[in-house]
Amino acid sequence: MRIEVICTGDEVLTGKIVNTNFSYITQKLEDVGLSVQWETTVGDDRENLLRAFVLAGERADAVIVNGGLGPTVDDLSQEIAAKAAGVELVLNEDWLRRMEDFFQRRSRVMPPNNRKQAMLPTTAEVLDNPIGTACGFAVDIGRARFYFTPGVPRELRRMLDEQIVPRLLGKAGLPGAIEVTSSPPMSGVSSSPERVGLDPLVTCR
Repeated sequence: MRIEVICTGDEVLTGKIVNTNFSYITQKLEDVGLSVQWETTVGDDRENLLRAFVLAGERADAVIVNGGLGPTVDDLSQEIAAKAAGVELVLNEDWLRRMEDFFQRRSRVMPPNNRKQAMLPTTAEVLDNPIGTACGFAVDIGRARFYFTPGVPRELRRMLDEQIVPRLLGKAGLPGAIEVTSSPPMSGVSSSPERVGLDPLVTCR
């Protein structure tokens, strides 16, 4: 199975933060018998993200996207995933309630901009994040199944271990898989790799 990892964010692209998430993802996959063929790092740019998603959807079987699920205007993963998949963004009411409860348990009011984290592509499958507000999700783009994960390391690690690795093992026909029941679309519901020639995308080795 051909796997690609796409890491997003200007801070990662410019080296302002060390990308330990990529190391964790690749090591975790190697531990269970899966290998990453490509790694692409993309800044917070709509056009470049779309190009990266479309290219990955053409050449990979599975793609793990890390980052871009936050509440700020430069968190673009849900928006570009929907565009690449050719579907609309819709509000996932269940995840919105989860976030409101998350803040309420901490005696806080959810800021209005966090509502953005509950906007998902209509065809998305929710990947649970019990320790944060970023809603992971899976969606088909091109020939590949994409798995979108939070940039917060502890949230990524738990989602990868509990939600994504079992699905990848199932896709590869390896032991340790979980059975995933397809959920209906959310429409109407009211969270050494090869180089990539996409300037200014950067591929890390």
